[in-house]
Amino acid sequence: MIRDFFLEKIKEKQLTSSTCPRCNNVYFPPVEYCPRCLNKVDIKYLPLRGKIETYSEVSVATGFFKPGYTVAIVDINGLKIPGIVKDAKYDEIKIGDEVEVVFEKYEGYPNGPEYWYYFKLRKR
Repeated sequence: MIRDFFLEKIKEKQLTSSTCPRCNNVYFPPVEYCPRCLNKVDIKYLPLRGKIETYSEVSVATGFFKPGYTVAIVDINGLKIPGIVKDAKYDEIKIGDEVEVVFEKYEGYPNGPEYWYYFKLRKR
């Protein structure tokens, strides 16, 4: 199952996407079949660096995270990938900042994945 594959690769500190060889659509997280043309897709491994496209501070508790964390959309090879920015305050972040993908044990959700990915600012 593609979800299990995606989560296993996160545990192995890799991010994956899928690309349709017929219509060239790219998907993150990966899918097994292209929703547009139903063709079987190819799995791609993503680089673990990108640039912040946009970001926002979350000030409402979700039950799993304490308020005051920052979420961002990060461009990695043209894909817009959402995630939490770790170890940086909202006012320290700027659009265009380079980030690296980091992986940590995920303890925020009892039935969730064992590991998850986050973004960390690269030093300027």
